[in-house]
Amino acid sequence: MVNFDAALSALRSGDRIMVTLKDPTKESDRTRYNLLGGGALSALTFRKLSDQLEPVGDGLFPEDAPSQTYRLAAASEP
Repeated sequence: MVNFDAALSALRSGDRIMVTLKDPTKESDRTRYNLLGGGALSALTFRKLSDQLEPVGDGLFPEDAPSQTYRLAAASEP
């Protein structure tokens, strides 16, 4: 599991977070958060980062669908 500081560093280097929503047909499934470059994030780490993230059009879903890919917002970068 990637910690907050490592995730923030990866995002500053251009990595993105892909969110995989839980399968509603599987009771034990959960939403997953992963850096595209590799490494899982906890839901808590994602929530801590969420104020600094912006959605990215990933081309997987229609434009009006909620984004499932996020990057560090330009205003958050040093």
